[in-house]
Amino acid sequence: MICQNFKAHLNYLQVEESQRLVDLDESFEEKYNKLKVLAVKLKKKVIELQGQMDQERAKLISERNDFQTKLASLQTQAVLVTTLQVGDIYYFYLIN
Repeated sequence: MICQNFKAHLNYLQVEESQRLVDLDESFEEKYNKLKVLAVKLKKKVIELQGQMDQERAKLISERNDFQTKLASLQTQAVLVTTLQVGDIYYFYLIN
């Protein structure tokens, strides 16, 4: 009788352990699938953000080039103004 009870209890424990492993496996599979979906979403987001970053970089490079062109123009104008002022001063001294 004790042997039968022990075998029945052992059988019950084996079934319970088997069910627990099945549940655990299903839980891991669900988590894996959720993580896989999350990874795909994050990859899409990274690609989107990379595109935005490339656009911003191109915009900033364009703006920098525009500013450099304007700066060069202003520097040329400053040299011309200085040259004209020196010429005016020289002419003023020649007249007086």
